Amino acid sequence: MASIQQTFRNIDAKIDKQLDDQMKVKAEEIAAFVVVQSPVYSGAYVESFSILKPGSGGGRSRSSDARKMKSRTTDPDKHRMIALNQMYSDIDGLENIIGEGFMLKNRSPHVRVVENGSSSQKVPKYNIFGAVRREFG
Repeated sequence: MASIQQTFRNIDAKIDKQLDDQMKVKAEEIAAFVVVQSPVYSGAYVESFSILKPGSGGGRSRSSDARKMKSRTTDPDKHRMIALNQMYSDIDGLENIIGEGFMLKNRSPHVRVVENGSSSQKVPKYNIFGAVRREFG
């Protein structure tokens, strides 16, 4: 009897691991989508994305004001790769996300300006979170 119960526990553990791995793959797809879709001026917005478990800490925040350059970066892909590597690191740290899922966060001080646009600052509406919802549901 004990061996049957152990067999079911082993099967259950394998299923949980496969589901967990599939959710991490989905999180990686979302991370890649976000860095491609995000505008890069100083790099602060794209580098402020985090992928976390619901209810966990505040996430990452970068400010353009804190950066020495006050003009457009000459290497936007560098900032995209930094952001992607940071989110992949977040994803690697996720454990047992079945049932809880994960969330995408951006704590950049100017997230609302980038998301919603600003005519006074001449920033178009990028709506990255809306694009993620449309693409991934």
